[in-house]
This record gives sequence, structure tokens and C-alpha cells, in this order.
Amino acid sequence: MHVTEELQPIVINLNVNQEQRLEETFMGQFASGVKLLLKYIFGDISVPVSVKGTANQVSAFTRALNREKNYMQSYMKYGLSDPKTFQSRHSLNRAVEGFEKETGIRWPFK
Repeated sequence: MHVTEELQPIVINLNVNQEQRLEETFMGQFASGVKLLLKYIFGDISVPVSVKGTANQVSAFTRALNREKNYMQSYMKYGLSDPKTFQSRHSLNRAVEGFEKETGIRWPFK
């Protein structure tokens, strides 16, 4: 059996703040979902994903997730004190600000 068949699909609802259900339980689930997505991006697991929200919300989420990946790769390749890592961190911070502004959801990794 493949890992994909064993896992429940991850559903991330970026409209949760508009539905006034933003609470600690959601934040824990959101952080866990993003963590699994990052593992998927780095090839550790395969998991079905569904992201719900407006086009702008999904775009902001994707941008932040990709910047998170880029920062981790830069950190692993160059270390924390390298200018490339600093630049990657700055790009991540901008993407996170955009995500938080667009969704009203706090990015789980700060």
C-alpha cells in the first residue's frame, strides 16, 4: 500500500478567518498541515492536498510555502550567516506578511 492511500487528504481552508472560526484548534491543524506539505516538498512523503480560499489567498499561501522551502534549502546549503540565506529569509518574511494580510491567519513558522 502506498503512503498516499494511508493518509487522509490535507484540507487547508484559508477562509477560516472570514468564517470567524479562527481558534487554537485551527492553528494547530494549520501548522501540522503546512509541516506535512513541507515534508512533501522535500520528498519525505506523498500526501493529497486541497487548499480552499480565494485565488489571492491561495497564491499568497503558495508563495509563502515556496519561500519557506527556499529558506530551508539555503540554510542547509549555506548556513545561517551566509548573505544568500539572509536574502532568502527576507524574501520569506515578505511572503509571510503578504499571506497574513491576505488571509488574516498567522503563519505557523516564525
